[in-house]
Amino acid sequence: MLEECRDLMTNRMRSSMSRMMGYVEEVLHEMATVDSNTADASHYIEAVREIRMKKREIQVRFENRFMNLYQDSVRQMKSGESVRGSTEVDSDLQYGLILPKNNESITIKDTLKKARQECRSALSILDSHVSKLFEQEKIDKFVNPMQPSTVLGAFWESCRDIRAGDDIRYILVDMFERYVVEDLHNVYDDLNNLFGYYYNADTNNVVERGTENQNNLNVINHNDVSKLLSQNSLLVKKWVDNRIEQRISKLETPDFIRQFLLESWSLVLEDIYEKFSEKSNEWDRAMQVADELINCAQLSEDREVRTQQIWMLPGLIYRVKVGMKAVSLPLKIQADFLSALKAHHIQVTELNLEKEVS
Repeated sequence: MLEECRDLMTNRMRSSMSRMMGYVEEVLHEMATVDSNTADASHYIEAVREIRMKKREIQVRFENRFMNLYQDSVRQMKSGESVRGSTEVDSDLQYGLILPKNNESITIKDTLKKARQECRSALSILDSHVSKLFEQEKIDKFVNPMQPSTVLGAFWESCRDIRAGDDIRYILVDMFERYVVEDLHNVYDDLNNLFGYYYNADTNNVVERGTENQNNLNVINHNDVSKLLSQNSLLVKKWVDNRIEQRISKLETPDFIRQFLLESWSLVLEDIYEKFSEKSNEWDRAMQVADELINCAQLSEDREVRTQQIWMLPGLIYRVKVGMKAVSLPLKIQADFLSALKAHHIQVTELNLEKEVS
């Protein structure tokens, strides 16, 4: 469970940090162009050059450092070593956040304080979940490995070798606060969501992949997708399946669409969930595709509504293609589903025309 939480955090922060590093270059370049002092302008231009060369290294070091700090915290919790110090700083020092007695500590402390304040409610719930996982009677007897100090400590360590100077590192921390730390609240909400599902899910209601009935028209072999499925978090996969099942249960859905949503489109949703969260526009758009596939499966008897459904089909197919391509779904699965979808629409359209004639 904790490994899945770690992977979800890593994936989401990887996406946020990638955007952040692009903005860092823009900010430094703008500072260089507006600064009238030649020496300062040259300093920022040199910083842009260094960041451009090292941004991939910074991101990799951040992920590695975060995973190491995370695993150390988990190991210490399991062994009973992870006891809070007398102050928050003691705890932070213990888990990798270096706070030396000079100017740089001010920026780090402020960022950490802000992160804790903004995430206080979500962190409190998350502490309870982790405490329950470890069967700890008192929450204050351990340090949650997902706490902001683990994240911030990993980042600070990852950019310590920036030669451009402390002012550039301050800018990096400031941008990290804006684009990564501010997203932590949403990450913690999603982690709490998963923990809640972990503790309360009725596994009997989760449809097992591959058990749906098929008819002769809509048989699709999805064996090739098993390797892709095995790479995803089991918990996230079940959670996503549950959301799809809620959609499918509301309307009669053809077996081939039901199977596609549970076995293939779920991969798209899992990828989006881990990178952007359930509250993102990307998630809403992907769920809208699922809803439209379900709704368009049965053409309306009303001529105007039916015409609108038919006109929507090309755009829907395009969005399905984009999603399948994003997760590198095997080409055979893509082609089989699109062929089955088109054949189904032709069949349903002909049936509706026969009813109108009769």
